[in-house]
Amino acid sequence: MKEISFIRQNIAKWERLEQAVASTDTQDEGCHDDPYTEITTDLSFSRSHYPRLHITTYLNNLASTLHNVLYKNKKEKRSRILLFWKEELPLLMYETRREKYMEINFSSFSLEVMLRIISGIFLLKNDFQGNEQMVGAAHYKQIDLTLN
Repeated sequence: MKEISFIRQNIAKWERLEQAVASTDTQDEGCHDDPYTEITTDLSFSRSHYPRLHITTYLNNLASTLHNVLYKNKKEKRSRILLFWKEELPLLMYETRREKYMEINFSSFSLEVMLRIISGIFLLKNDFQGNEQMVGAAHYKQIDLTLN
């Protein structure tokens, strides 16, 4: 499809959406879900076929404005992180229990997190007294001279 036919086919939809975004307050956010999908689809098409033309910039700005209207005031609960670790992740692990790679990845990730926490506690506890032995005396003295 040529650029001009793409623009002619969709210009009325884009103008209606632009007017709706300009006149809508953020309380009526649910009405924009389908137009947001349409505008991002048009933007993807434009980026694929006309990456350097002004229509791509226009659609990107329109999609960005619509995204800000939809998600600017969306608040997450403070307990969201706790909900993730207590409910969502165990459910995901249960649903993918037949896939061994998921268990291996999660186990290695958990082991890495625990090792990082333990090493962080150890370094804070010793107040970095073992650094001279770890990096070498000459390098440690050079760093100490540079910092002072």
